[in-house]
Amino acid sequence: MTIIFIKLVLAILLSVFSFGLSTQKVLIESFAANNRSVFFVTSFLLLRIAPFYLVYILFDFSPTSDVPIFYESAQGAINGGFVYKDFQTVYSPLFPYLIAVILPFWSSTKAIVLILILFEMIAVYLTYKLSDSNNKSVRMLFYLALPSGMVFSVLGGQEDVLMWGFIAAILFIFQYFTSNFFIGILLGFALLFTKFLFILILPAFLLYSKDWKYFLAGISLIGLSSLWILYHFSGLGFLGPLNEANIARTPNIWSFLHTISNGLTPYGQKYINWLGLILIEALVIFISLRYRLIHSISSYIQGIFIQLFVFLMIVQQSSYSNYAYVFILPLIFYIDFDKNSEMVFFLILNILLVIQPAVWWRNGLPYIHSYVDLLDPIKFILFLMELYILAGLFWIMVKVDQKIKSFLPN
Repeated sequence: MTIIFIKLVLAILLSVFSFGLSTQKVLIESFAANNRSVFFVTSFLLLRIAPFYLVYILFDFSPTSDVPIFYESAQGAINGGFVYKDFQTVYSPLFPYLIAVILPFWSSTKAIVLILILFEMIAVYLTYKLSDSNNKSVRMLFYLALPSGMVFSVLGGQEDVLMWGFIAAILFIFQYFTSNFFIGILLGFALLFTKFLFILILPAFLLYSKDWKYFLAGISLIGLSSLWILYHFSGLGFLGPLNEANIARTPNIWSFLHTISNGLTPYGQKYINWLGLILIEALVIFISLRYRLIHSISSYIQGIFIQLFVFLMIVQQSSYSNYAYVFILPLIFYIDFDKNSEMVFFLILNILLVIQPAVWWRNGLPYIHSYVDLLDPIKFILFLMELYILAGLFWIMVKVDQKIKSFLPN
């Protein structure tokens, strides 16, 4: 309970600070205008590197969550092992090799957290450069101060922001090099470095591309050759990460429906995973067709990316609150908070996204199968948090849809 209390206090303090930043847009932008590069580096040092030093060097805490698993797979990679054969990972095949680059200099789980923070810094910088939004410096500082970004990055050592980081890098390159074949190759490598979920965004690129055959050729070149190599050396071991989808978690629409139906709605069955994936891909194809006339590919892909992973959190029964780390960064640079009430609503959502996983995990991963279960105070609190988080996710989808519509030509 001590960890939960610390996260709660930290999340509340960061939310208050974030709200304060949102009220000082003119002051922050005028200050940043003097030297935006110095402002960016200073902000990152204060809100990422300094907390890292405080937690892991000064107080000598050991990383938890998935970080020890990342470290173990990275050790397998640095020792020359072949992924899925000599060591296991629940992520894409090249992810362990990517995070292993720091181990020759610092062989520690803390090093894994540090390199993931540095990857986040690159993602933030690329998003900042791509954004056409007003108050970009405020948005950058606001993101770095948010409870979700701080906790998932520094305390959690999560890697999910990498998916957006690779998208941002590809969109940045596309500004200068518009070969659809090359972009297809880059997307193929991005899939190998992140998660298999990355494949869900590919139809958005395919439907936007005028030379879709070249795009498909590029991604097929990387995809098919990688599949052959993986199968040749590890058999079907590369399918192991797909088993993660069979683990029922919370919050999502299936766990919510299971509760309010008093256990009548199915929850945990394998076919629900496939139903979720079908719904997600149907949404991606629908909104891609609906908005492919948008002139800016960055505005188009960014909006669809956010919609995709917000909807994934809603309909995929294996999703949980940490997945918000996938889309929070592009979201902050995409939508506007028109009223203070919207800002407060969003900040409360951030607090719950940080606290809910800690409460759920540290209380034995409880599931709510009937109304009787709600008599348990912990389960009742978890249900209320789930209700708010789901409402917040639907609200984000509405806000993003309103924004992406504004980019359509008149």
